Amino acid sequence: MLETLWLAILLGLYIGVVPVYLGMLPLNKLKQIPERWLNFLVSFTVGILFFLLIDLGSEAMEGADAFIAAMQVADTTTGSVPALDETIFNLVGEGLAPYAGYVILVAGLAIGVLGLVWTDARIRKVSDTTSAQSMAWLIALAIGLHNMGEGLAVGIAVSAGATALAASLVFGFALHNLSEGIAVIGPLAREGRDLDLKRLAGLGALAGGPTIIGAFIGLSWFANSLAILFFAIAAGAVLYVVVEIIGSLRKEGTWDPWMVHGGVVAGLLVMYVTSLFVAL
Repeated sequence: MLETLWLAILLGLYIGVVPVYLGMLPLNKLKQIPERWLNFLVSFTVGILFFLLIDLGSEAMEGADAFIAAMQVADTTTGSVPALDETIFNLVGEGLAPYAGYVILVAGLAIGVLGLVWTDARIRKVSDTTSAQSMAWLIALAIGLHNMGEGLAVGIAVSAGATALAASLVFGFALHNLSEGIAVIGPLAREGRDLDLKRLAGLGALAGGPTIIGAFIGLSWFANSLAILFFAIAAGAVLYVVVEIIGSLRKEGTWDPWMVHGGVVAGLLVMYVTSLFVAL
């Protein structure tokens, strides 16, 4: 168990924690650029989150579609059907089993959205941070939930002995997550105020740290139902944050169509290009 934990920590650090921190490094430089380009940066963050939303949604839907078949297939590491999947199958029965994956997906989306609603309210109630700093924490949380899914995928590949696939995922996700660090600091750069190192460290840990949790679960214990739930929760969280960021841009009267749409497209393109390294 200890060996598995150390491996999960190493994978999580390389895939999520270190790349996110590297992506956050340009904060002081970004604060010096003109307001117009800071709006572009925030919109770039929206583009990154849009890509994550599409990616998470497709992963969750694909898992839900294949859930009935996956529940009857032995796990490659244990040689048996995952215990949680088997329990669900026995609980709902053969007649309702084809719909179980979609129920888990909808439940995960609801948990993701409502969980962020509650978290947002708590952050704004108990913290004296500004709106931009609160938004940075929400973005970091949403990205952290997404990175938990990435860690899960790598952990499964490693535990299944798919070395080549695992190496490709590790390299691709690490490159991919550099952009996520930029997404976290986008609102902070636009605000233009200094942020102490303690809070920056906390933001990076929240965005990258859950990768370790996902990797540990994938290495030691996996269930298809759990994967669907993880991806759906993350999708719901990202959806909430996207809506909040767009709403804040409109509310503050800084809606420049060229910069907003250009930033969103740029964020989508960067995430798409870096995601190609995952598929190599």
